[in-house]
Amino acid sequence: MRRAVLVLLLGAAAAPLPAQRFVFGLAGVGGDYREATNDLRYDVSGLGGTAVLTLGRFAAEAAVMGLTYEPNQSGTAADKFEATQFDGYLRYRVLRWASLELGVTNRDVKDEFRAQSAAAFRIGVHSAAALGANGGVAARVNYLAGAKFSGGGSAPFAMDVGLSAYYAFAKGRLRITAESQFQHFNRTVDVGGTQDVPIQQVLGRLGLAVAF
Repeated sequence: MRRAVLVLLLGAAAAPLPAQRFVFGLAGVGGDYREATNDLRYDVSGLGGTAVLTLGRFAAEAAVMGLTYEPNQSGTAADKFEATQFDGYLRYRVLRWASLELGVTNRDVKDEFRAQSAAAFRIGVHSAAALGANGGVAARVNYLAGAKFSGGGSAPFAMDVGLSAYYAFAKGRLRITAESQFQHFNRTVDVGGTQDVPIQQVLGRLGLAVAF
């Protein structure tokens, strides 16, 4: 069996030490959310956690975030709301630095009168590279298929793009982690004709991870 490769998104990128097969991380979250138009926008904050298990060429990753959406002063949104977002991934490494990836994304809005809950399947690729003995970077691009929304509609085109980096210390057991995530749904609804009501979210995360 080839040595394991661990990746922490919501925090970490690949190429850890050989003995490490599990990584757990916590991070603070901040970002921007827009729905329908750029005028309906929110500032996002919250906390998130992630876990990654790697066995040979396979890896399973899960990330959960509790998010609060506050109306941005430059927009027209009036009320805040809260949501829980889950991102899950299964990967198979086809090259030392590249993997094929499947998964899901689900953002569950507690008050669906405020914003859209959204869910979709992920299909994409993941790439990781080491930067010396103590650091690494990773990137992923996912097409979001079969998107569903609490208020109806569809998204013929939807995508999720992620970038991450880490720096390890304490013999590689602890990591400072950083990640960005861009998610866009080109949502349309049929209300007396097709109307464009896109949804876009950009998140940044900074945290600490522990590798076992």
